Amino acid sequence: GVINLNLTNFGNLLGLRITDITGKTIYAKTHKRTCPLALQIDLSNQPKGMYFIKIENENKIHSKKILIQ
Repeated sequence: GVINLNLTNFGNLLGLRITDITGKTIYAKTHKRTCPLALQIDLSNQPKGMYFIKIENENKIHSKKILIQ
């Protein structure tokens, strides 16, 4: 499926990474824009299962689980 991310309150977004349950990186990109930032990431070529999104800036690290069904 396609993931839509609308990121606000992150200041300068440094890194975005998506990994599968084994820790393998599926998507990694560094953004040097000021938030808000809207991203669309296509994971339709990935198998069903649990994935983790990690969003990191100079002050915070946020992690979120997503499930592709």
